[in-house]
Amino acid sequence: DSASPGLRDWVAQMSIGGIRVTVITASGKVLADSEVDSRTMENHADRPEIREALARGDGQSLRRSVTLQRDLLYYAVRHDAPSGTPLVLRFALPLETSDAALASFRRSLWLWSLLILCIAGAATLLVSRTFSGRVERLKEFSRRVASGDFRPLPSDGSGDAFEALGMS
Repeated sequence: DSASPGLRDWVAQMSIGGIRVTVITASGKVLADSEVDSRTMENHADRPEIREALARGDGQSLRRSVTLQRDLLYYAVRHDAPSGTPLVLRFALPLETSDAALASFRRSLWLWSLLILCIAGAATLLVSRTFSGRVERLKEFSRRVASGDFRPLPSDGSGDAFEALGMS
């Protein structure tokens, strides 16, 4: 007996983002699948994510799909239907897709880290050059005082401790 057209439409709608969606009964019978005719699929009661979802409420596994012959990352969640019979909604993402997303995230992370490092380095250089210039100015004033020239330093307008030191 095949899935209702409403369930098939819902599964198709849910899988638009490239995620495989499967609806499975508590006994393991596949009611609907977004990629394969559910009538041709074997019983899923022995799948680890299905057993875990029925026992705990959700489950996950990383394994090779018997139907699609490729590695998938599975996530299953138990749905307690109003009829009292639990169903399992299982979502699967090809491992290549998750690996590509992770690689993209890592590249982005490295790029942003490098950009932040460059900005922080430039800001540090700017602050240290400003600071060292003001210290050099005070050193020059000290040399002048040591040689008997007591003219005050012109104000640099900063209003901080270095300016106060120069004025004193």
